[in-house]
Amino acid sequence: MENEFKKILTFLEKLNNNVPKKIISSSELQEEYNNIKDLNWLNNKTLKHLNLLKKVDPSSINEVMKQICYFNVNLNTYIWHIESIRDITEKFIMKDSKND
Repeated sequence: MENEFKKILTFLEKLNNNVPKKIISSSELQEEYNNIKDLNWLNNKTLKHLNLLKKVDPSSINEVMKQICYFNVNLNTYIWHIESIRDITEKFIMKDSKND
C-alpha cells in the first residue's frame, strides 16, 4: 500500500507542478509524504498483533478481544490514510470541475 500511495502522490505532485496556480501547497504534499512513511510502521504493528492473536488461547476471551481492539484501531488508521489521499485527489477533481 505504501508504494501505491507514493505513486499516486508523485503523480499528483507532477500534475500540481504543471498548472499555473498550484492546487495543493508544498507543505500539504510534504505532510502527505510523511504520512505515507507511517504506513510501514502501521503494517509492522498490524502484523505484530496478528502474530500475537495467533498465539492467544482462544478460550482467553479478554486476550482475544484485546488483539481485536488493536486491529480495529489499526484499520481505522488505514482508513485515515486512504481518506487523506482521497482528500488531496478531490482537490484536483474540484479544480478541474471549476474549469468546465
